[in-house]
Amino acid sequence: MAVHRGIAVTGLAREGDEELVRSLGARRFTDGAVADRSFDAVLDAAVLGERALASVRDGGRYVGVIPQAQPASVRGVRTDAVEVGADGAQLADLVRLVDEGVLTTRVAETFALDDAAKAHARLEEGGVRGRLVLVP
Repeated sequence: MAVHRGIAVTGLAREGDEELVRSLGARRFTDGAVADRSFDAVLDAAVLGERALASVRDGGRYVGVIPQAQPASVRGVRTDAVEVGADGAQLADLVRLVDEGVLTTRVAETFALDDAAKAHARLEEGGVRGRLVLVP
């Protein structure tokens, strides 16, 4: 989404994921060696918390993915978290962007709805690369 909006993105991931991260539009890649306070904003999808906050410049922006779990604001950095809410118009826009190939989904495995317990067990095992999808 950020790349689609014209934002220069640096992706943080395992060394083996550089090709994937760049294929999703990241101009730069890092496997963790980031200088402190080098980014205007950070979306902390890896739930790094304080470590990710340390890479935001003074007065920048930190956004986590777990509501009410973001670190406290420091150095004038605004902290917030992604909140999911029902919004049919936004969902329709996302579907359109997926259909147009602008956004890419990464599905690790699919499970029948009746196998939801198996999907949860797989998630607990760890190492899932992508999303688990329940199919009715």
